[in-house]
Amino acid sequence: MKIAVKDANILIDLVHGDLLEPCLRLPYEFVTTDLVLLQLEVEAQWTVVRPFVDSGVIRIATLTGNEMESLASDPLYHALGLVDLQVLWVATREKGILLTGDLELREEAKRRKVTVHGLLWIMEQLIQERRLTPPEAAKGLRLVLAKNAYLPAKECERLLRQWEQ
Repeated sequence: MKIAVKDANILIDLVHGDLLEPCLRLPYEFVTTDLVLLQLEVEAQWTVVRPFVDSGVIRIATLTGNEMESLASDPLYHALGLVDLQVLWVATREKGILLTGDLELREEAKRRKVTVHGLLWIMEQLIQERRLTPPEAAKGLRLVLAKNAYLPAKECERLLRQWEQ
């Protein structure tokens, strides 16, 4: 099964759109990191994400001490930060895809030849895999947008028109 590594902003957007549970039924093994979870613990989304972590539906990848030292010495440590570098490292190590909405992280993933996708791709997968109907996807996207998510406006408008027909 293909591995999909999620960063914090994707998890937050999925929770805001009431999309986490349908997303976890896609044909991927979902992984995140301990640092992402620490980030979520201070957010309201933790209460929604935690049962999926506790039940093992979302696997937690950890890095060894040596791997963490390597991350801290990465030239992009100060630009991206430890949390983003950690999810990129895990996606690379596990030959998975990276799910993020962070533009700088997306660009670095592409430079490192890691396949990267964002929330809109996930939503299209949900429709394609019949986990959501187009109107349900539109409703979810509107919920995410209401929380001021950083998504491409023109693409969101196009998808909303398409899904709400």
